[in-house]
Amino acid sequence: GQQYGIKGFPTIKMFKGVGSKARRPSDYSGERSAKAIADHAKSILPSLVASIKSDGVDAFFQDASSVPHIILFTDKTTTSPQYKALSTKYHDRISLGEVRVKAGKGGEIQDDIAKRFGIKTLPTLLVFKPGETDPASATRHDSGLDANALISIVSSVVGVADGSSTGSSSSSGKPATEELNTGDLPLDASKEQSKKVFTKPDAHETKAAKITSGSQFMEKCAGRSDGMTCIAMFYDLAARPDLETELDPLLVKFKYEKMAFVILDTSESKDIQHLGKTLKIFSEKEGAIAIRPKKQRYAVLQHEFEFASLQTFLERIVGGDATYQKLPDLSKEPFIKNEVKEEKSCGTDSALGGDTGKCEL
Repeated sequence: GQQYGIKGFPTIKMFKGVGSKARRPSDYSGERSAKAIADHAKSILPSLVASIKSDGVDAFFQDASSVPHIILFTDKTTTSPQYKALSTKYHDRISLGEVRVKAGKGGEIQDDIAKRFGIKTLPTLLVFKPGETDPASATRHDSGLDANALISIVSSVVGVADGSSTGSSSSSGKPATEELNTGDLPLDASKEQSKKVFTKPDAHETKAAKITSGSQFMEKCAGRSDGMTCIAMFYDLAARPDLETELDPLLVKFKYEKMAFVILDTSESKDIQHLGKTLKIFSEKEGAIAIRPKKQRYAVLQHEFEFASLQTFLERIVGGDATYQKLPDLSKEPFIKNEVKEEKSCGTDSALGGDTGKCEL
């Protein structure tokens, strides 16, 4: 109780996410009834279900093209908890998408994307093998599509059997695989409390940008305005030439997080080393920091710069467990200040009253 600040009873803490994320619970302050608690738990379920628009079908299939893709066509306005749970459970083995369809007064499907895939009834689930995009090649499920059927279909696609066998059949006529015992919740949870439409995050750049100037550092890291957290990695590229390749899988792992990675080669100049010292990196020439430009705060990797320690550091950043401090005034850093002076030494400078002449190269 002391660990989580429990001061009275009953107290309900909600743990969501995995790994470091699961260590930061939120307080539940709603009604103390089974239904209210269950509804709240469903509303905070994490989701990697892609919200597919008419112009985003091709992009959906191109993303993670080596795994099967499943599209659910529905007229409901919220994503069911079962579909959310499956999207995170099998996130590296299947890609789940959702298309919200508007039907006419007589139930006629009017949505262009639904017509493209030949959707006649709702809900309909289409299963595509890896690399396939043609609607004619998809396995279609458009009857008896309740929560248990959904779990059975997705589990069979990824090649696993969950829960206890019910002996039921899927809408394709084949025996269903073993299913999770989830009760009788409908596939489209129309009474779900959350009004937020979850979408699969955009995949970000999986290669670290090499920073060679102060202006680059400000543009791609400390001065970003896009809401991304900058992960700045300081190390000697000449001494550790293979490290960048070794770190590639780590950058891919975190491609759905709002992180931008940059490398500063400490062997290039003493100014970069001085910048690292100002930012309190772990050693003279190696370390990593996470900068939140909008808040002007940053966190420091408090261990030697290695794959395992960086992975733990990034997990703490994502999970909200990192300790941040105020970002110092970097305009006084030689790496940045010297470049500014160089830029002002030639060309037009309004402070000097006009053109000072062309730069000599």
